[in-house]
Amino acid sequence: MAFKKGISGNPNGRKPGTANKTTQTIRDKFAELLACYSLEQMKADLLAIESPKERLSILAGLAEFVTPKLSRTALSNDAETMPSVEDARAALLRRLIEQRAAE
Repeated sequence: MAFKKGISGNPNGRKPGTANKTTQTIRDKFAELLACYSLEQMKADLLAIESPKERLSILAGLAEFVTPKLSRTALSNDAETMPSVEDARAALLRRLIEQRAAE
């Protein structure tokens, strides 16, 4: 028998954001692995990598987990608010003339 739309067979199911059993097991095992891996050993292993490019790649990959990603900033170029080159040149020339007249 099919369920009605929006109603499941288990209304008290898993809460939103809760990891499934496989994901939680992997996270637990990874945390267990890292608990045995000291910071000094991580530094030594990183310095043992001869290629600076590879070391930086590893650090950049790890940084994603400890620093927030920056959002992109959108730039707009509204033609109505931007003066033309000729208008900007004329305005600059007027200011120069006014400055010399004031001297």
